[in-house]
Amino acid sequence: MKKALRFMAVLALTISLLAVPVSALSVDEARDLLEEFYIDDLPPEAAQAQTLDELLSLLNDPYTVYMPEQQHKEFVDGINDTKLIGIGVSIEVHEKGIFISSVLDDSPALDAGLTTGDIIQAVNGTPVTDIEQARSLLTGEVDTAVTITVLRTDGTVTDFELIRREITVPTTVQYRLSEDGNACVIISTSFGNETPDHVADALKQYDGTVNGFILDLSTNPGGTSTSGAATAGCFIGSATMLHLRDGQDRYSYTFTRPGTPALTQKGVIALTGPYSASSSELFLGAIRDHCAGIAIGQRTLGKGVAQLLLNEDNYPELFDGDGLKITVYRFFSPDGTTNDKIGVMPTLLMSLDNTYYAALLLCGDYTGSAEGQLKLTLSDQIYFIDLNTAMSEEFRPAFVELLEALPLSAQLRCDDGTGKYTDTTPQAVAEMLGLSEYTPRTFSDLGDTPYADSINTLTTYGMLGGYGDGTFRPNSHMTRAEFCAMLGNMLDPATAPVTQSIFPDVSPDSWYAPVVHAMHTDGLLSGYEDGFFRPNDTISQQEVVSILAKLSTRLNMYAYNRRNISPTEEVMVEFTHFSDWAQQPAWLLDSCEVDLSALTTPQNSITRGEAADLLCQLLTRTKVLWP
Repeated sequence: MKKALRFMAVLALTISLLAVPVSALSVDEARDLLEEFYIDDLPPEAAQAQTLDELLSLLNDPYTVYMPEQQHKEFVDGINDTKLIGIGVSIEVHEKGIFISSVLDDSPALDAGLTTGDIIQAVNGTPVTDIEQARSLLTGEVDTAVTITVLRTDGTVTDFELIRREITVPTTVQYRLSEDGNACVIISTSFGNETPDHVADALKQYDGTVNGFILDLSTNPGGTSTSGAATAGCFIGSATMLHLRDGQDRYSYTFTRPGTPALTQKGVIALTGPYSASSSELFLGAIRDHCAGIAIGQRTLGKGVAQLLLNEDNYPELFDGDGLKITVYRFFSPDGTTNDKIGVMPTLLMSLDNTYYAALLLCGDYTGSAEGQLKLTLSDQIYFIDLNTAMSEEFRPAFVELLEALPLSAQLRCDDGTGKYTDTTPQAVAEMLGLSEYTPRTFSDLGDTPYADSINTLTTYGMLGGYGDGTFRPNSHMTRAEFCAMLGNMLDPATAPVTQSIFPDVSPDSWYAPVVHAMHTDGLLSGYEDGFFRPNDTISQQEVVSILAKLSTRLNMYAYNRRNISPTEEVMVEFTHFSDWAQQPAWLLDSCEVDLSALTTPQNSITRGEAADLLCQLLTRTKVLWP
C-alpha cells in the first residue's frame, strides 16, 4: 500500500529525459520515496535491488531519474531564467569573429546601440574566434568595463566600451515581430516559472498591432505543469487546464483563477514537433479543448505522465543539491483526453520545414474584399491568406502543403469574381492557381463508399495506409494483421525489429510482425487459445468494437472511469445482438458517442471502410483529432 501522498509540500511537476547516473541517495531511501510517490506499484524485484541504478531500471520508466548535484542544477536552470554578469548579447561563431544573434532587453549592449548581425572581432584587444573564449572575456564583475571591437552591419569597424551589469537571460521564452510585421513570434524552449509572464508581456506589447501570435513549441520538452496551465490561460482566461490522476485513481485538476481574462482574443498558432512534450502537450490540449487556436507541424512526443521533483527544498534530510524525479501522475486535457504515447496531433499535419511559413500565411491582413484572398475557418478560428504572398517563391511550398493538410472540417472560401467569398475546396484552389505539385491526401476508390469522409480524415493525418496502386479498397474485409496496422498508424508505437516471434504464425520478417508485436505488448490485441495469431483471418465487427472500447479507456479518462460500470438490463437491451462477451464493450464504445447502429450483425467480418469509420468516430469524439 502506498503511504499518504505529501503533494502539497513538493515542487511543481517536471519533465526530463536524462539517463540514470550513479547516486549519493541510498537505495533504501529511494525505495521508500518510490513506495510513497510512484504512480504504479513497484515490481516485486524492487525489494531485492542492491543499487539505485538497479532499482530505477526495474521501473522501465525513462522519466523517473536520479540527478546528482550538477545535473540537478542544470535541470532546474534549464527551465527557468538565469542571471549572469556581462553585456547582454547572444552569440554564435562566425567566420569573421563572434556573431551577435540577439541583443537582450535592458542591457549594456542595447544601450550602446548594438544590433543583431553585428560581429565582435576582439575583446579588450584580443581577437576572438572561439565561443568559450568570447564568453570568458565578455563576462566579469559588476560595474567593470570591457572594450569590444565590432564589425557593424554597414561594414564599418567600431570600438565600444561597455560597463558590465547583471542581466536576466530569458532561457524559456524569446519573442519578436515577424519579418512582415503581421505576427508576434514567441519561441518557448521550456515552461519555467517565468514563462507565463514572458508570454503575457508579448501579448500585451503586440496585441494591438499584429494579426496573430505564433508560439513555437517545436523544441520545447516541457517544464512545470503550473507554468503550462498559466501560459494557456493567457489565451483562454479562466478555465480548467488539465486533470491529474494518481496511482490510486484519485483525480485533481489545475485551473486558472476565476475572473482571469484572456490577454488576447486572437487564437494562438502553435508550432509542434516530435520533441514537443509534457507541458507543451498540456498547453496544446488546453488550447484544443477550449478552441483557443490551432497547431501546425508534427505529432508531439507523447509524454502524458507527470513527475514530482524531490530535493533539499522538500526533503532536506535526504538531499544536498541533488534530486530525484518520480512519475506520480497521468494527466489529461480539460475534456479528458490523454496524449500519453500517442502525442498531440496538430490541426494541420505538415513537415517542419514549412510550418513557420504556413503560420505566417495564416496571419495575413483582412482587406475587406475577397479579391486576392482566401478565407479559412478552422477550429473556430478565421484566417485570411494573401494569394500574392502565398504564390511567391518563398511561400509556395508551405502554401501547397497547407492546402494538402486541411481536414474536411475546414471551410475554405475564395473570390467568386465579384469580390465576395464563395465556398471552395483545396483541390479547386490548386487548379485555379496552377499548383501542379498539389497532391491530395486521399485514395482513388472512395467514390461510392459512405465512409469516404472518415477515411479521408484519417488519411489527412497519416493514420491510414492503402495499397501500392493508390486504392484503399473500403469494401474489402479487413484482416487481423491489417487492423493491427491501422491501430499502429494511429498509436504510432515504437516498433522495434522483431527477431523472435511470440506467435508461431507471425514470421519475424513479415510486414506486419513489428506492429502485431507492438499491439500485443500494449495489451490491445491477443492471440487465440492455441497460441496462434492468425494474421490473415478476417476480424469481426464485434472484435473491432471490443478492441476500440479497450482503446477508449486509454484515450479518455471518462471512458476509463466507466470501464467497470454495470449498466442496467434496460440499457443493455440495445446491445443484445452482440455476443455476450462483446455487449459490455459495445455499451462502453456507445457511451463515447460512437454510432454502432450500422452494425446490425456484429458477428460478421468488418470491412476496411467500416473499421476506419469506427476508429475515426472514436478519435473525433475523444478529441484526439482537433475539432
